[in-house]
Amino acid sequence: MGQGENARAATGGRGSDLGPAFNDPASGKRNGPPATPFGRALPGPGEKSAVVWLSDQLPAMVHLLAPLNTLEAINQRRSVRSFCSKGISRETVRQLLAAAVRAPTAMHQEPWAFAVIQDRQLLKSISDRAKPLALAEMQRADCDAEVLSLFAHPNFNIFYNAGTLILICGQIANPMAVADCWLAAENLMLAACAMSLGSCVIGSASETLNTPPIKAELGIPDDMQVLAPIIVGVPDVAGKPSPRKEPRILCWK
Repeated sequence: MGQGENARAATGGRGSDLGPAFNDPASGKRNGPPATPFGRALPGPGEKSAVVWLSDQLPAMVHLLAPLNTLEAINQRRSVRSFCSKGISRETVRQLLAAAVRAPTAMHQEPWAFAVIQDRQLLKSISDRAKPLALAEMQRADCDAEVLSLFAHPNFNIFYNAGTLILICGQIANPMAVADCWLAAENLMLAACAMSLGSCVIGSASETLNTPPIKAELGIPDDMQVLAPIIVGVPDVAGKPSPRKEPRILCWK
């Protein structure tokens, strides 16, 4: 049975969204909902399915989630751009950072550092400053008109109203910092998925985040640059799977 068939079977044939998690990231207790696409439902004794349908759109898990293994986290990770108003705790952020620094690092140099922003007023302020630069860059790249319209809207938040922004910063002089920091970013996002959280890289904010005034405001030293800006939060809708092409193999000798 393929991945899509597994997902349909888990949701009674209604699609691949696996419904809301019962993990509360702030307290660590299991309750719910909000809806997320993460985790695997466990059927209870005598039950045929771990999913009941509250409506045609909203699946709700009636049992706790089993931990994801590595391949499940890789396959279930989605870029999430819609979040509940509830934030995540400092302890949850620390767990994500602990996962990030377990990434491979060239010569064991660990050239990364992190900035965490959970002040919503500051997030909005950075968003307001980032949108004009991002919009100008998209116009130069001849991006889709719908995307340009979104970024031009005065109410659009470049961080999608997420309550947590984690900046993975790297040493500018270290030639392997870019690779190392993006490896750390993937670790962080997979850990978020395994914890029933959503995440998304906000590359459109990178130029603004690396301007001297913003770096000074956030305490980022001159010898470091923001490489991976990642929003994290509790999703309020199930993320949709995105297609991937088959691996392009250049050589297999």
